[in-house]
Amino acid sequence: QQAWSCTLSPTSGAPGTTVTLTGNNFGQSASLEVRWGTATGTLLTTGATDGQGRVVGPVTFTVPAVAPGTYLVTARDGVAGY
Repeated sequence: QQAWSCTLSPTSGAPGTTVTLTGNNFGQSASLEVRWGTATGTLLTTGATDGQGRVVGPVTFTVPAVAPGTYLVTARDGVAGY
């Protein structure tokens, strides 16, 4: 299996900014959770992957009301745990 890949667009923005997530090489036909912070952080949205492990999209979320800074966003599938 190739390494998973995930991209956010835009990669930064003020609270309220809509961000689109794309990716591939996740578990095949899996549910997807996108969280603010760690893999157990605040759930932003959910999505799914197709039979090739590509994110079915668009998957979007809104930047929450937080202080300016650098924050981690994680995407994890429900099959392989990527």
